[in-house]
Amino acid sequence: MHNLQDMESLLIKEIDLYKSRTVKSSEYFERAKLTCPAGVASCYQRWDWMLFYSGRYPFYVEENGGSGSTICDVDGNKLIDFHQGKTIKQLIHETPFTFYLLYN
Repeated sequence: MHNLQDMESLLIKEIDLYKSRTVKSSEYFERAKLTCPAGVASCYQRWDWMLFYSGRYPFYVEENGGSGSTICDVDGNKLIDFHQGKTIKQLIHETPFTFYLLYN
């Protein structure tokens, strides 16, 4: 069983790793804060990113950066999209079934 100090140390390492892998996303977030309240498009995103996820800012998905369950962020990280968010699904996921429905 881990104690609280071990868990806090692990969280700090994870946040540092996230920040080192998402430099460009951090820059995008700073720009977004100039035009969007809290730098995100909706209040639930603010709650999720700011309070729970590492780094305290979201990663930004590369335009056309998705295929199936894989997404690529603006920093070049390839990630598995377990969330399957509506925006990502609608705008960048190249799923064969979606193309079938759209074009047939």
